[in-house]
Amino acid sequence: MRTLGPRVVVGDLYLPEEADGGGGNGHVRDRVRVVSDASVAADVRLSQVVLPLPGYGVMYPKNEISNIYSTILKKDGITFNKESVAEGTAKGSYRKLTASVSRLSWEPVETGRGLTERDHEDVMVHSAKFKFELEKGSFATMMLREMFLTNFA
Repeated sequence: MRTLGPRVVVGDLYLPEEADGGGGNGHVRDRVRVVSDASVAADVRLSQVVLPLPGYGVMYPKNEISNIYSTILKKDGITFNKESVAEGTAKGSYRKLTASVSRLSWEPVETGRGLTERDHEDVMVHSAKFKFELEKGSFATMMLREMFLTNFA
């Protein structure tokens, strides 16, 4: 997102609509497509964009993001080959670039000092309990990190 912005660009990898929900035959690796031109980019939602988990069985983006992968893998001395050492035999997979949160709710938590009427009116909450659901393969810690890095003002 920092490199190319929050939009679909030529060279991005994506899961077509029919593959987005995990339907279809075969592994997700077989259903990933490349955004080939601006007209395709206009039809693909950001929620369909995927990034590869490195391995010999995945395709890498066909844009600047591929260079980032190459640089990191080369720096760490990793190459992927079925007949190679253990880390080289990784097939790889894909993860969605963004994830949706559903059923998000929160409530203030009493901190032991007792809540007053003013606490309920105050904009500042000292402790809170959050409940939410994420898509399979998403991490709650990442969602909370992103939520708290956001300026709510």
